[in-house]
Amino acid sequence: MDAGIGAAACVMIWFRRRWPVGVALATIAPLILSLSAGVAALAAVFNVSYRRRPGVALSMAGLHQVAIVGYYLLWVSQYPFWAVWLWALTENAALVASGLYLRARRQLLESLRERAEQAEAAQHRLADQARHAERARIAREMHDVLAHRVSMMALHAGGLEVRPDLPPAEVRATARLIRSTARQALEELRGVIGVLRDGDAGVAAAPRATQPSLPRHRPAGRGLSPGRDERRAGYAGRDTGGRAGGTGP
Repeated sequence: MDAGIGAAACVMIWFRRRWPVGVALATIAPLILSLSAGVAALAAVFNVSYRRRPGVALSMAGLHQVAIVGYYLLWVSQYPFWAVWLWALTENAALVASGLYLRARRQLLESLRERAEQAEAAQHRLADQARHAERARIAREMHDVLAHRVSMMALHAGGLEVRPDLPPAEVRATARLIRSTARQALEELRGVIGVLRDGDAGVAAAPRATQPSLPRHRPAGRGLSPGRDERRAGYAGRDTGGRAGGTGP
């Protein structure tokens, strides 16, 4: 009988995580009726102290302390009552104190872990904000540089339009200048786009498409002839010269 009640009390301890208060209450009767249920009752007091508020833990320990009266009358009445009572009080106090200490330590560790996660998240947000601000600054500077180079190309093309009587040598020189300015603008644009893509991890990991480029200068007799270069420069001047030179169609 005693062993069966003790075994039943031990089975109750299996559910201590889900119902700590219920298990502590359920082990009071086995504590009185069985000698072998004492360990399970002590484990229930420690468990409720570890998983519940101090008020609940003290209440459960007080009920177990009162149950010692029945335990004394049934099993250890040959000993002085005050000695049994003091021994049980010491056990319950030690269990409640250790359970509350471990509970406070666990809560402190969880709080520190949460603070560390919040600090890390805030650091990532600040880094993202700084990266976005730097990318915006680079984009503004690149806008100014490209605007300057495009205006220079429009200015030279407009000069070709208003002065169609220029010598062929000057026309070729102006066309080369327009082409080199356009190539520089394109290279700068490609470099800045690469920097902006490198700043974005998600985009940087993706495959990049090949950027278009302007054709290199080819000598006469291969590809385009000088006359065709001059006509291309003249076409560009007609498209943009009205805005740069002040004369429209």
